[in-house]
Amino acid sequence: MDAEQSIHELWDGMSQFGASRSDAALDYVLASLCRLIDAQYAFWMGGVRMSNAFVNDPINGWRLAAVHHLHDSPESRATYKQHLRRLRKGEVDACFVAHLRMAGEYRVNINSQVLPQSWFESEFYQTMHAAQGKQDGILVAVPLGEDVESWFGFHRINHARPHFGDKEKQLLFTAVRSMKWFHQQVALSHGILLAEKPLTQLERQVLNELLTGKSAKDIATTLTLTTATVSTYTKRLCHKFNVRGRSQLTALWLSS
Repeated sequence: MDAEQSIHELWDGMSQFGASRSDAALDYVLASLCRLIDAQYAFWMGGVRMSNAFVNDPINGWRLAAVHHLHDSPESRATYKQHLRRLRKGEVDACFVAHLRMAGEYRVNINSQVLPQSWFESEFYQTMHAAQGKQDGILVAVPLGEDVESWFGFHRINHARPHFGDKEKQLLFTAVRSMKWFHQQVALSHGILLAEKPLTQLERQVLNELLTGKSAKDIATTLTLTTATVSTYTKRLCHKFNVRGRSQLTALWLSS
């Protein structure tokens, strides 16, 4: 199958996932794109620009709000938490600066093209990437508003050809360019597009069940909760998304 056919198959396959299966849809998309560019690691991140950035912030208030790893593991979660700790201390790596230089524009950046060779010898790269076998990286950034972006990231791991090139860059540019609607749904499901705060894991689980149309009783059975707890979380979700009830909450996905 050639690259164009693979992209069309990816687009066609996305139709099989309903709003309640956002994580499964995201895994499908990330795995398909990995095969397209011969990458072995992938993630999605939601970025938001905060108003309370520190003085002389080199990334103008942009922060990581949510993450989803294609192959989740204790190591990937630990690396993400370390990223967050560094950012909270004001330790902003050149990688973030380079990828956010054109924030607000659709873009595909390759680490080896936007960063100097010295970065691959830095403490950040050695600790956050090389220690897990990650080599070159490529990021696809999709703006969803003035202060929100959705990012796909890919890495090669212990690969005979460690660097991505213009071929992979163009394939991702073409494949992802028409997926803004999908990025909006993923961001929405994590509570970073309309919600006042990102959603917790349990809030996301309840939300996904609500989107299937199940009753509160059935949701409680599925998630091993009480119906009272489901009702509490439903109210909390409505408050976070600033809607008045379950029907309005569901309507957000129908209009995205």
